[in-house]
Amino acid sequence: MLFRPRRPRRPRRPLRPGGPLQLLGRAQRLFEAGQYQEAAPIFERLAEGAAGRGMWSRAGDLALQAARCYLEAGQVDLALKRGKQALRLYGRGGLIGKVQSILPRMVQALEDRGYHAQAQALRSEVEARLADLPPERRVAPPGPAEGWPGFRRPETAPRELPAQCPSCGGPVRPDEVTWLDQASAECPYCGSVIKATETSG
Repeated sequence: MLFRPRRPRRPRRPLRPGGPLQLLGRAQRLFEAGQYQEAAPIFERLAEGAAGRGMWSRAGDLALQAARCYLEAGQVDLALKRGKQALRLYGRGGLIGKVQSILPRMVQALEDRGYHAQAQALRSEVEARLADLPPERRVAPPGPAEGWPGFRRPETAPRELPAQCPSCGGPVRPDEVTWLDQASAECPYCGSVIKATETSG
């Protein structure tokens, strides 16, 4: 089952220095150095650990990063496996809006590398499963404790995030983070708060 009913959300804590945070930093450095096959198993291990703690969003983000590694390494079957795992993890957390946001980018990444059949098969499979969901679950609104929906950049003030998380070095994409308020977002990899700065204009 790709999308299970949403479970109660546990508080998300930043990764502690040492242990997982060190592993994450190592995986990010390997990724940046183009050592994708070495980085992928580390992201997989971290995703498994996050899932075991019920951190579905973070686990999905880490599995998605493993998928990116495999795609960059030309291992499309493993990329698809980890990509689907990421979507399942988001689904388990009730993050259907996140699934809908990321699916087109996954499809486009496959298309850009010439994997047209795999891209269309992935789109068809996930869209069919989304269509089977009850209407109230097809777009997941933010929870009562969340002032800003994930993946939606605040529009009241032009701000930008650093390219990398200051804590773990993970890549920061404004459309892939959870915005906490107008000036801060949560790192999808380590959970640290990242401050946004006003853009010059």
